[in-house]
Amino acid sequence: MRNILIKMILLLLLPILNYAQGKPLKKKEMSTSASTVPKQIQFTQMWGWEYQNFDGEKGEMVAYYNPKSNYWLLTEETYGNTDGMCDWILATPNGQYYFAYKSAEFGSKNSLLKQNIKFPVNATMPDYFKPTGQKKDFGDPSYGFPKILGSAYSVKYEKTNDKTTLYIGNSTANLTPIYHFNTLIADAKLPIFFPTDLPKGKIALAEHTITSGRTVTFKLKYISHIDYHIDLSDYE
Repeated sequence: MRNILIKMILLLLLPILNYAQGKPLKKKEMSTSASTVPKQIQFTQMWGWEYQNFDGEKGEMVAYYNPKSNYWLLTEETYGNTDGMCDWILATPNGQYYFAYKSAEFGSKNSLLKQNIKFPVNATMPDYFKPTGQKKDFGDPSYGFPKILGSAYSVKYEKTNDKTTLYIGNSTANLTPIYHFNTLIADAKLPIFFPTDLPKGKIALAEHTITSGRTVTFKLKYISHIDYHIDLSDYE
């Protein structure tokens, strides 16, 4: 319980600290209000990625999606053990993230903390994404969703010798809340660092990067049907 209280104090004080440092309050705000989202939310899709991180560790990451509201649900299947006190995180397409913390003391209320991000708007693909002409399908139709065709781009970042190939595809799904998750001020972190500068309608299907002699990869493995629910009325 003490750790949860410390998190709440730090989250609530952050806008004041930003203001004192001359940073705008509107970029990232913290509160405990969830009045703008439904109390009960259903998720009908499960997205699964496989990855290999900088340390050579391999794994699978899963997140739940509601295609009607473009809400995402992140659990320990998504952010692993990076925040063992967090039950789940709800991410919305307008940049609101709700962190659900269960009370450590019997009889105490569960906590729901909110953090806001203002997503940038990118109208076109970045100039440093250079198409290679290669194409590849991603996904597994046996899970009930068709494969997604990806086009390969060679990506050259300034001030690094990293060699990156990204496969980008078209989708009506809005993955912006997932792609920007690791910019949040939070203990929870995704094992995959997605590109954050893709235009609307484009999703990252796979990446292969050589950095400091090591290989970092991810790819979309599948999309499947699921019936998953959360109840925000259990938190305040």
